Amino acid sequence: MKKHTYFLYYLCILSHHMHANDSATFHRYLWANYNHFSGNLTCAQDWYKKIFSADSSLYTYKGYLSFLFDTQQFKKIVDLIPSLEKKFEQDCEVQLLFALALEKNNQPREAEDKLVRLNATFKTNSEITFRVTQIFMRRKEPENALLAIDGFLNNTPRRPNNFVFYFYKSQIYVQLNKLPDALASIQKCLEIHPRFDKGWLLLATLHEQEGKIKEAIAGYGTFLEINGANNQIEKHLFNLMAAYKRAEEHKHLLTFSKSPLETARMLYQQKKYDTALALINKHLEINKNDEASNVLKIDLLVAMRKFDTIAETITLLFNNNPDNPLWLKTIHLLSFDGMPYISIITTLDTLAKDHPTNAWPYLYSADLHMRNNNITPAINSLERALPLITDNSLRTKILYQLGLLNHGKENYSND
Repeated sequence: MKKHTYFLYYLCILSHHMHANDSATFHRYLWANYNHFSGNLTCAQDWYKKIFSADSSLYTYKGYLSFLFDTQQFKKIVDLIPSLEKKFEQDCEVQLLFALALEKNNQPREAEDKLVRLNATFKTNSEITFRVTQIFMRRKEPENALLAIDGFLNNTPRRPNNFVFYFYKSQIYVQLNKLPDALASIQKCLEIHPRFDKGWLLLATLHEQEGKIKEAIAGYGTFLEINGANNQIEKHLFNLMAAYKRAEEHKHLLTFSKSPLETARMLYQQKKYDTALALINKHLEINKNDEASNVLKIDLLVAMRKFDTIAETITLLFNNNPDNPLWLKTIHLLSFDGMPYISIITTLDTLAKDHPTNAWPYLYSADLHMRNNNITPAINSLERALPLITDNSLRTKILYQLGLLNHGKENYSND
């Protein structure tokens, strides 16, 4: 069916560009194509000889090039490229045929370079995109392969066959170790083609790598449902289900055998931060001064990047027990865990106002200002702390630091 479609297409092209006095050429071209697509290659060859024995339309080359390719006369196509390249520069099918002929003629580098150039011009051609993607992967250029695929997907409407390009994207992201992107691409692939068995297999594998065993089991099950029996996958699925059952039973036992703090720590190590935080908060409703639980809560909040909640928590803890230096040390060190300087300094300033006889909020604030090269606020914090210090050794160190800072600011009268 496809060959006859091409046959009619060639005839339409030729008839559109020929004049009435070209009826002989048209007749020969018709029979050349008819014999070509009917499998009578020798007869088709004879008709093309008659066509090119005299001046003929440029568009007769469309069918002739196809005939040469089907009869594996690749060198003849390559020899024709210099004279036909410019004339067919906007014809995607002919240009692709030129590239494939170069490849078949043992000129792989020229073929690859031509395909890459064609991809920049014909972004909506799926075969060119597919071949260029393979080229970039062979050259170990996965980023360029992704650009080629995205160029195709962004310039074509949603088509049923587009699923295969999302599948390629997912495989490339796996090579780049970008698991979230790989998952997003394979899910898009399956959204377009829900019965694509290899897509379900890749999705299950990615879920297993992510530690989502329940989802992986579902993915392997769907693969077997679509693909049919597969001893290797069935065995792997059985072992995975057994391991998942053991893990669930173990988790159930741990929940009832361990203390809330131990369970929360276990959940923290498993990166189940929301569940762990809910458990530790419930525990702290009864044991609000449990230092270890409060430290774990702050660790969880750091992992979840909830710095505003950390500031509120430490303020409350310090206000409840201002003689415990742990909470000021903790918020000071959180600058190394990504908590914004301004958030830490604001919290320290609030604590200094609430506890005006405690020098340490000023001292920690001064250190952060100095690390952030804010010299004037650092001097102000140290000067506020100084009258509150009774330890002579610590006073000497503060005075020495004030001297250095004032000297750097050329405040020589304050040195």
